[in-house]
Amino acid sequence: MTLQSLSKLLPSVTTYRRIDPEDVEHPSARLGLEVWRLRRGERRFPAREDIKPRDVAQAMQHLSLLKVVDGDFLYRIVGDAVVRAYDTPLQNRKVGEISEDSPSFGAIVMPLFKSVVEDKTPIAIRGTTGHDALMANFTDYEALFLPLGPDDETVGHILVFSEHISRGFGPHRS
Repeated sequence: MTLQSLSKLLPSVTTYRRIDPEDVEHPSARLGLEVWRLRRGERRFPAREDIKPRDVAQAMQHLSLLKVVDGDFLYRIVGDAVVRAYDTPLQNRKVGEISEDSPSFGAIVMPLFKSVVEDKTPIAIRGTTGHDALMANFTDYEALFLPLGPDDETVGHILVFSEHISRGFGPHRS
């Protein structure tokens, strides 16, 4: 099968669906959720300082940490697996800036990040990339977005655990 015929099996647009955070399958996301819950204690969500790199060392390659900055989101930490998944540098760049080069990226992640800030709760998604995802080096993905902040009303950072899978070109996952 040629690369051209394989690419015909991808949808034209990237799609995702929200899933319950409890349903994330990737071990890094499961670890992230466990640590997040442990560190938040009785709070709505933990502070950025409550989660140390050693707490999630096994998941660092799948982790991104974004700082909420004036209605935008600045990538502060980007794990190696996340770097490999995209054809553009993310670290120390805002989502708005990245969206100028890849509108589909911003169209997907910006509403999710804003929802985490507004709702102050974790979000999990699972999806398939389409031909519109020019910077994606993967076909399927799963991501868990976790709010972090200094108090129960302020989300100052978002911790993301994501898995990017380049699967065989069989039937798409539902």
